[in-house]
Amino acid sequence: MPPAAPSVRSAHGASFSIAYTSTSLASPVPDLQSYQVGIMSRPLDPLGRVIPGSSLFALVSPRSVGLKMPAGLSAAAALELGRAPAVDSASQLRVEFGPIVVRDDATWTLDPYNASMTKRPRKFSAGGIAGRTVNPSAPTDQKEYWAYASLGAASVIDARRYIELAKNTTCNPPSACLGGADCTPEPSGRCYFPNVGGGTIVFDDFSWVTPGADRHVYINGNARFTGSGGFNINLASGAFIVTGNLTLGNNGQPAAAGTVINLRVPPTVGLEDPYCTCGEPACIGVPSRHQDFQGFLYVKGDLRLNAAVGPPSTPNNWTMIGAVRVDGGLTLDPGTSLWVYYNDVINHVIRTSSFELQIDSVKAVQ
Repeated sequence: MPPAAPSVRSAHGASFSIAYTSTSLASPVPDLQSYQVGIMSRPLDPLGRVIPGSSLFALVSPRSVGLKMPAGLSAAAALELGRAPAVDSASQLRVEFGPIVVRDDATWTLDPYNASMTKRPRKFSAGGIAGRTVNPSAPTDQKEYWAYASLGAASVIDARRYIELAKNTTCNPPSACLGGADCTPEPSGRCYFPNVGGGTIVFDDFSWVTPGADRHVYINGNARFTGSGGFNINLASGAFIVTGNLTLGNNGQPAAAGTVINLRVPPTVGLEDPYCTCGEPACIGVPSRHQDFQGFLYVKGDLRLNAAVGPPSTPNNWTMIGAVRVDGGLTLDPGTSLWVYYNDVINHVIRTSSFELQIDSVKAVQ
């Protein structure tokens, strides 16, 4: 492909040229990530000179989990839900570094933490957001929340590709199979479990940490995570897919104790705290929480934090790093907590069935 295509005619009859490079520009491009492409638009006058003050620079990336609104606003999501979450008043749902997207047109009632203690991250919903607005004529503050929004169609995750990846990933065996589940992997010793069905495959005190190696797990059926303090799945940028329901039982982790985690902070992090409500270490990527999961977690059914499952009288506090999508509902039982820390690199390597670009940012340049 040549480095330039001159005299390309637009739909409106204007002529323009396209030039591109696969190497770094002479001047570094701020915040250009490995998964992005930078696009510069420089309108010219009849003499071929750049019209001052009219140039734009956009960063675009592949669309995966997130939203694409008709008005042009796109956002990759930290947490995407098919139904409004049900969070008990004695529980906590905390999402940092990336937005929450709710595709339910029913009213999303914010839990106490998100309603009054913080104005982050951004919140997008197809219905009203109780605690912010239930007035369709005043649906957004253009900073933190967008209610009654047209979010665009959800991306279709490429199940066939993830099944093949799981078949080629060596897997630690599950702890148990409940309810008549067939937990036989295919092929033997790999991470594709095609016949779990209406039963449940259980991962108890599960530790699977392989830094730098993308691993993939695909479960056709229901699954459960529990532990007494040793649960840790690190898939790097890989995916854990459950086609049924996923239950997060007690994992033995106190709410505010653990080794400090040094997290990647996305370049878009400023968008997620528009009112500057956070000054604590947890907001800048160094939370003191036990890391329970890293990767892309995709649950086609429901995700529930259930304090009645797992070791009795132990805490139920889960910390996930990457991106989480739940096509059904999210339920947090009393006394449970779920923290999600968005990782932009993990989100942008999620495999979808079709390729589509989204605009991450646009700014005027001289």
